[in-house]
Amino acid sequence: MYVNAALRDPLKYQAPNTYASGGPTWNVLDIWKIAAPSIFAAEPDIYGRTSADIMGQINRYTRSDNPLMIVEIGNSQPFARYFFTVLGRHALGFAPFGMDFTHYGNYPLAGMAANAATIEPFAQNNRILGPMAREWAKLSFENNVWGVSEQDDRKPQVVNLGRWSARVSYGQWQFGPEVNIAKSKDLPEWSSKPSGGALIVELGPDEYLVIAQRARVVFSLTDPKTKLQSMFDRVEEGHYDNGKWVLERVWNGDETDYGLNFTTEPQVLHVKLATY
Repeated sequence: MYVNAALRDPLKYQAPNTYASGGPTWNVLDIWKIAAPSIFAAEPDIYGRTSADIMGQINRYTRSDNPLMIVEIGNSQPFARYFFTVLGRHALGFAPFGMDFTHYGNYPLAGMAANAATIEPFAQNNRILGPMAREWAKLSFENNVWGVSEQDDRKPQVVNLGRWSARVSYGQWQFGPEVNIAKSKDLPEWSSKPSGGALIVELGPDEYLVIAQRARVVFSLTDPKTKLQSMFDRVEEGHYDNGKWVLERVWNGDETDYGLNFTTEPQVLHVKLATY
């Protein structure tokens, strides 16, 4: 059994009677854990519009004694990208609210209506992980995973993976350094609004699974003092079939010279890194 929570502000103090108190808001989670031990988890209903608010709620409900599961989140396009952050927290699920075709919309809290255009940003996420849902559950349970979502400021994010770090940037074409993109007026169509994200799974030493959308992922060694240089040993695009990795093709130099670049097309990459 789980309970979902109408939320209070995750970043600043709210006085009594200014939010829906009584439920498992983040400030009383410890009390709920003691007083209601049969409840498996308390989970947030997320409708804040800013990255700071949404990430604040995700952080508040990510606890060692509270498996994260987003049981309710807004169903308009800006919310879809947090799929990557949430699954990067070993989450049990991610469920946008009101996705059936009943002509009901809870705007301005979320979308104006549930229709094909509303569903598409969330469907794109599911096209990536839907075919490997069982494999993802096993990978997430057994391995280190990380996830990031494009923030409102559109700035790159650096994920510390241990020996390696991954820099995730957005609004890039598949070829060319970022400086060229910054000076260009001819930008990818998806760069007009935040929509990107990336998931990284540690499979072994120097070996990762990378699943992303509308993002560029560049690996480098974390130690700034190292004299080693890094490179891709091998980058495979593929899919899982009954738990086994199936190679579809190997990415060549042109496809990896400027990092791993993901568009709206569902792609899953098995990446082996090396040093010299």
